[in-house]
Formats: sequence, C-alpha cells, structure tokens
Amino acid sequence: MRGYVFYFLNILCLASLCVTKGHADVFESGTYYFDNSKINYANVEFATFDTVNVVVNVYKLSVPAGSDGWWQLTLDEPVGCDLYSFIESDVDSGTFNEAVNDFIENHTSRHTLMGMWREINPDTHPHLCDYVYCPILDDTLESDGYWRTQESYNATASGTLPVIHIKTQGSCPVTTKDYYIDATLWIDNCGSDAFQSLGSEENPLELSIKGRGNYTWRGFYKKPYKIKFAHKQSPLGLDKSMHFVLLPHADDLSGFLRDETGFELSRQVGMPYTTRQLPVELFLNDEYVGLYFLCENIRVEEGRVGIVEQSDNETNPYYVSGGWLLEVNGNDTRVYGMSQNNDSSKGWFFFTSHSPEKVSQVQVDYISRLISKVDSCVFVNNKNDTGWEQYLDMGTLARFYIINEVMSNIESFCRSMFIYKDRGEDEKLMFGPVWDFGNSFTRAKTDDFIFNYESPFTFLWIEELLKFPRYQSSISTLWKEFRDDGVLDKVVAHDRQFLDVIEIAKQYDKVRWPYYSDLWNGASDEFLNNILLKAAWLDEQWGYDSGIPTVTPSKEVKSVLYYNLQGMSSSEPFKGFNIRVTTYNDGTRTTERIIK
Repeated sequence: MRGYVFYFLNILCLASLCVTKGHADVFESGTYYFDNSKINYANVEFATFDTVNVVVNVYKLSVPAGSDGWWQLTLDEPVGCDLYSFIESDVDSGTFNEAVNDFIENHTSRHTLMGMWREINPDTHPHLCDYVYCPILDDTLESDGYWRTQESYNATASGTLPVIHIKTQGSCPVTTKDYYIDATLWIDNCGSDAFQSLGSEENPLELSIKGRGNYTWRGFYKKPYKIKFAHKQSPLGLDKSMHFVLLPHADDLSGFLRDETGFELSRQVGMPYTTRQLPVELFLNDEYVGLYFLCENIRVEEGRVGIVEQSDNETNPYYVSGGWLLEVNGNDTRVYGMSQNNDSSKGWFFFTSHSPEKVSQVQVDYISRLISKVDSCVFVNNKNDTGWEQYLDMGTLARFYIINEVMSNIESFCRSMFIYKDRGEDEKLMFGPVWDFGNSFTRAKTDDFIFNYESPFTFLWIEELLKFPRYQSSISTLWKEFRDDGVLDKVVAHDRQFLDVIEIAKQYDKVRWPYYSDLWNGASDEFLNNILLKAAWLDEQWGYDSGIPTVTPSKEVKSVLYYNLQGMSSSEPFKGFNIRVTTYNDGTRTTERIIK
C-alpha cells in the first residue's frame, strides 16, 4: 500500500466540534453529509481512532436518494476520537482493537488524510514552512473528502453584493490549472447603483476558466480561479481586459482584510500601479460557492503594468532590454535568471518571466546579465557606493519595502514578488506591483523587522540595501511624508468601510464555509490594531516624531486566551492548532499561531 504523509483534514460538520478531556475531537449527535463526488469511493465509511486505548470505531455511510454524490451518517450519540479518516472498506460497522496503521493496512483500500495536525516535512515540502492551518494535499495522495453541514449545502448568496454566475460547458467541474475550459458568465448588480450588470441569464458572455494559485489551490475547497473573456470587458467598472481572477481568500484569518489593506496602502503611498479587487458573491454551475473577490491580475497591459510588451522569442539586442515582468521565486519551472543569496546555505533566488512568456536565448542572456550586475553592486563592502542606483529604482524600492514592513509580510522579498522594466538600457528595475499579503502578521511581530524573523525564507537584496546610507535616508524621508499625510489613518478608515460593505455577505459565506476566514470574534480589529502597533514601532526605528509625547507604562500580561479552528476559546491551549491572544495591562494585544 502506498506510504502516506498525514496532514490536517478540514472537517465541516453539522454541529460544532468541541474539545473534551481525553479526545482531540468530539462529533455531537446529528446527521452528517460527506462529499464523495471527487474521491469516488465504492463504499464510504468513517473511522475514528482512539490512540490511547488502541480502539478503532467504524461507521458505514448510506446514500440518500438523489444525493448526487453525497453520503450521510447519523450519529445517535456523541463520538470522541483522537484521529479520524474517511475510508474505502467493506468492513461492517463496529469496534476493532487495532493500532491505526494496522487497521489502515489490513482493512482499507483507500483512505483520506488523517484528521490531525502534523508538522510539515521540510524534505518533502520545502516550499512550506513550519506548520499550516488548512488541509494540504500532496500531489501523490488521494484527494480528501470532507463533511459538510446541511446548512452549507443549502447556503445561498446574500444579494448585498454583485453576484457572478459562471456555468461551464456541460457543467464540467474546474479541477485543473493546466488549461482553460469553456464557460459563460453573467453578472447581476443586485439593484446597486454603483455597478452595472453584465450580460444576462438569457444572454451570458463567453469566457473560459481554470484554477490558479499554489498553496491556495491545493489547500482549500474554496478554490481560486482565473477567467478569460472572449473579448475585452470592464466587469463592475474595472479597467477593460480579457483577464481577471476570482480570489476566495479562504486562508485569510483577518476577515478578508489582508490583501485589501496591502492594496490600499500601496495606493496611498503612490505606487505606479496597484491591482483592484471588488467583493462579489459567486455561483459556479448554479452552486453558491461564497464571497469572492474579482481582481485584476498582474500583467503587462494598458491600465495595469504600463510598459512596452516585448515579443516572445525576441532576438534583437535592443528590443530585449524591455519590457520585462518578472516574478521572484515563482512556481513556474521556466527560470530566466538567478541572484545570489547573502546566506549561501539557503540557495539562490530564481526569476521567472510573465512577459514575455516564451523567451529566446538572447532574452535569457540579457536578463541573467542584468541580475548579475545588480548582485555585483549590492553585495559590495563599500556601502557608500551608489552603483546599484543605476539598476534599481529608488522610489518604488523604498515604497515596496515600507508597504511590506508595515504589513509584516515576511514573504515580500522572496515569494510572489514582482519586478518590471521598460525598454531601454537606461530604464531601471521597478519594484511591484504588490501582490499576496498572505503572510501578513502570521508569524512576524509588530516590534521587529520582517527580515529578523527566523524562518526558511531569505530576502532578495533588501538586507544588503538597508546598509546603504542613501537608501536608509530615502526610507526615513518617505516615512515622514506618509505619516504627516495620515496615510495609515486613511487606510484604517478605508478598511472599516470595506468591512461594512462585505459584512452581510461574509456571514452568508460563513454558512457555506464555516471554518474559513473569521475563526474568532475580533480578528479584524486585531489585524488593524497590529497595523497601528507596527507603525508606532517603525516611528521609533525611522526617526519620526509625531509631536505627541508618549508615555510607556509598565507592560504586563493581563490575560491569555487560546482559540481553536471552531472559534472556541479557552485559558488552556487546545490540542492541535491555536491562535494565542495575549492581552496586556496597557490595552494592547498580540496574536500568534501555535501548535500543541
């Protein structure tokens, strides 16, 4: 039987799961529904494991008439367990005195991932770090099924936001990122004067759709998608294009604030282009799939990254100088350049090209030489040297760093990082547009720099650049301008309005996806408070004086609470994943994720 590495399996159940003494999970009495449409077991059974007493309990599921892939199980009384799995097996319901591995080996032909927190193996998953807080599927493992509540099965849109309806040809499910499938779309503005409807149910627009993302594609049932219209469109007032993405933000524990905050901060500090996203509610093949965000993806195009679009496979030495849209450490296998690392033990940085998409050897040679030139100027002993400034744009570099430092985004200079360059030998590498604030305040602190966080991540150029006095001065000057202009206050005010706009739709989304986004009350407030705490700390580091005297009281811990995935709180940590919220006597709070 194939060897398995076990990770967390997300269980969506009718009644709230609770943690009781002796067991990691307790399933309350009630009827549960299991989606077998993807895994297609011949027989579905639910196995719970008591690892202390070495007991396995097996429950057979039945198929209700007209269930369309849904199997159900009714529990007459609560069931406790330490581990659980959905299995394909012919054994009868009952109790087995066998160890977990023995039972799996002897009685199952297939099984889903174990319901339990496990540490990620850095040898098999080097792109993931420490722990994850959602189901991660290894490409070699079976797709895992999951419980769904009856309420989630009947969930529908709130109608408080524009509603997007997408139907694929033959109602084919969207299960791949490798190719588009044909579909149609229409958008109902739900009576809003702020937006125009697009198409109609009777006359929808042609488009194609496929999956997108990496961790977010594999780790969640609420999937991200890329859509491509047959002709340029301006859906809901976004700039005209054929290309957009639908982002679910399923891993956003701040209540959908992470990317919105980062994007708004980017706009406020004057980055040349910042992607826009609009909250919508999505139906895919007539099924409500929740609150989504219609977003401009990053590409070379009028209204987005406004540079010359370089031809694929160009060989003219002049034309290959631009335009370039590069991603640092992208997951694309097409590597067009490498940069050295100030920590040689952690390897190299890799650059892939989004534009052009197909490159000649002349293009590869050009971008490789350019990156090598930057390296030679950045990694010098004399930090008064200004050679790097002929290659890197100071303004976007300083702004990009400030944005991500305020957001405590520890992935900002190592993953999902874009750099672009227009045509011409005198044109510099520009930093941005910003994208993906998925690691904002997840591990980094509000009172330290992002590059001081001990992790597998290392940072492209920034640690060396911060040793150059001219770059330091640029950051301090810009920071004073932003603070004097009240940028952070404007961002927080924007976020408050944004939360009001999505509040009702967010509650409907929570019925459909009970364990995504807001896991505990106050998550959004905590996120915004972290922004202000980080800004206050940066004031001290970057020499900004607001003119308001500060009094630093004696800071002591007032209380500590732990929240689990079900949003339940306790003064003691739950087994598995916890959000630890520490409240101090001065009213401030800190949060961190821990695994027990």
